[in-house]
Amino acid sequence: MAGGKMAIAEPDREARNLSNEIPEWGDNFSESGDFIQKRRRPWVAGLLTFLVIGLGQVYNGEFIQGVWYYLGSVGLSLLAAFLILFLPPPLNLLALALGFIYFIYIFLVSWVEAQRKGSTYCLKPYNRTYIYILLVFFSWYVVNPLVSQITQNNIVHAYRVVATSMLPTILDGDHILVNELIYKFSSPQRLDVVVFKYPRNESQYFIKRVIGLPGETIQIRAKQCYINGQAVQEKYVIHAGNSPEDYPELDNFGPLTIPADSFFVMGDNRDWSMDSRTFGPIKRSKILGKAFMVYWPGTIHGEMIWSRIGKKID
Repeated sequence: MAGGKMAIAEPDREARNLSNEIPEWGDNFSESGDFIQKRRRPWVAGLLTFLVIGLGQVYNGEFIQGVWYYLGSVGLSLLAAFLILFLPPPLNLLALALGFIYFIYIFLVSWVEAQRKGSTYCLKPYNRTYIYILLVFFSWYVVNPLVSQITQNNIVHAYRVVATSMLPTILDGDHILVNELIYKFSSPQRLDVVVFKYPRNESQYFIKRVIGLPGETIQIRAKQCYINGQAVQEKYVIHAGNSPEDYPELDNFGPLTIPADSFFVMGDNRDWSMDSRTFGPIKRSKILGKAFMVYWPGTIHGEMIWSRIGKKID
């Protein structure tokens, strides 16, 4: 009130119309009140997607979408593991392609979205380099190991064979899939090809065929295997002619009664296999799973045998 008159502040005609410039939640703006705009580059979105599925969407300002895409990739990994087990070979190889197809789709979506937004994109609070780094580390060192622990130790595990003891069934260099779920609900059966911890060094894994079951008596005479006194017909076995003087137990062994909860295993390449004839029966607790398929073949005399892709192991 001045001189009997009320002093009324008139609006500054040069002031901004703030009602039209209130930023949405999550937008960044400079000290002057302007939005910070930065071009979205498709190659960056693609690179981030390559590092972690969904991170390209975060870069493009679609945080929630990125989270859902990432969770989708985790769920797809678990689904693919079960499909590999329960679909018959070679149809189950399609499950291995699901992850690749899903990645290509997310990669293209992030690339196209970055192109669409171009230079008009307003930065969000999470568009920070350190945020991207934290998300990569969280995925690589927390989530991925957890998913691998679930799938590889409980459902299906991939191995590369670096031995000839299972010829001709499994070649040196074969990449195989092992069912690590089956023996959680049942016991190994005769002729199952199993992966187990080597009893003399449990950091190593061996692959052999189950020949003798708990309580049975096994004997080998002149390379012929007998179970409870009955000769076993073994069409899968080859004899490469190893010297009996070096390893006499390979040609003549036993008789031995297999202890309870243990299994007698041998390689198909009988003369070139270190197995239960040398280190004894394998305890049930040391058997990890049953080999069921070759998903990528080894070589014979340097030649890749493509027809072995998807070969069932039996």
